[in-house]
Amino acid sequence: GAEPIDASVARAVQRALSDADGDVLVFLPGAGEIRRVERRLVDELSSAANVDVLPLYGELAPGEQDAALAPARSGRRKVVLATNIAETSLTIDGVRVVVDSGLERRSLFDPVTGMSRLETQRIARASAEQRAGRAGRTAPGVCYRLWSESADRSLAAYAAPEIVVADLVPLALDLAAWGTPAEELCWLDAPPAATLSGARDLLVRLGALDANGRITPHGRAMQALAAHPRLAHMLLKGREQGAAPAAARLAALLSERDLLRGDARDSDVRTRLEALQRGGGDRGVLERLRRAERSYLRDAGGDDARIDVADAGWLLASAYPDRIGKRRPGGEGRYQLSNGRGGAFATPESIARQELIVAVELDDREREARIQLAAPLTRDDLLEHFSAELVTQDEVSWDARTEAVVARRSTRFGELVLEEKPLTELPPGASTAALLEGL
Repeated sequence: GAEPIDASVARAVQRALSDADGDVLVFLPGAGEIRRVERRLVDELSSAANVDVLPLYGELAPGEQDAALAPARSGRRKVVLATNIAETSLTIDGVRVVVDSGLERRSLFDPVTGMSRLETQRIARASAEQRAGRAGRTAPGVCYRLWSESADRSLAAYAAPEIVVADLVPLALDLAAWGTPAEELCWLDAPPAATLSGARDLLVRLGALDANGRITPHGRAMQALAAHPRLAHMLLKGREQGAAPAAARLAALLSERDLLRGDARDSDVRTRLEALQRGGGDRGVLERLRRAERSYLRDAGGDDARIDVADAGWLLASAYPDRIGKRRPGGEGRYQLSNGRGGAFATPESIARQELIVAVELDDREREARIQLAAPLTRDDLLEHFSAELVTQDEVSWDARTEAVVARRSTRFGELVLEEKPLTELPPGASTAALLEGL
């Protein structure tokens, strides 16, 4: 099979160090690949090589980012392993050589499921030229491209515009607030109709738009908050129900980098709430989270009281009503979501034994979406806070397997069947009709 990317990149870096002068900037798709290449280079480069290997990506603490951007120490060379963060926005002094893997990771939004997935894909030609240009900014440079001439000919000229692959819920709310239909605006790239329609459906469900697509007073209050509409709705619900501090803390956790990134995988939101309470986790992220929490609490008009972690489930469910999950019978960690999709935890953990959850972050690449962050939801909270969305239905039908008439009453939330029990009182004629259907 093909050589792993970390092996081919590490080999190209070694060649660049021996064939060219100056510091080396390496483009890789994500933090995982950066760490693997870093380990290889540290193992393979001799101590006499006088080379510092430095990672550079968005989740790094500011001090580590500064180290990658600072000039190399006297008598030493620098190899900076970077994501797209170094493609346009940063200049790194001393770089004479670029090694380009030709890959990037993009978040693609799926309007059918309302969920995003991270995909590693080939960069466009415009990106390849931009990356190569980083080598010759202050003196002549050289670029090593790790793909073939035939692959080069098949590169797209430009990457797809972000509006084509992004979540358009914030845009849909802004358009409704302005009172301007998307069709009347002159776009450089028009937003996809299916994604925009799905965004409007979610806003109706969150109470931000009425059935005719016009903005409601609740929608205006949501738009006034500097948060994604899902989180703005949660903040307002929290304020209504006396849980504003918990809502503000959750909104901060979901809008910043993961506080526990890099730890053994733990998908439970409550672990992050507790870490934030006691001041654990990454220091830089912790500071940003506390600032964001204070800002959300101020905007939502709550007071800084101690939070109840048990509120996490229903608050997050108000933001993600389409991602409430019920455990499938038999399989621990496998859930059916209220939007009809399946989801599963990657590893066994205590939250994977809960009957009901709300899945906040999912990666939708596989047949079953991978649940990356979730909170437990009690049945009582679901019945109390979402009573308006519960549908009770009586059904009388012929069951071919048991060859009998089956009469049951079911309670549903979206695609989830929460409860099913036999019907004792049958409507007149229903039993006969089902029996005739069976015969």
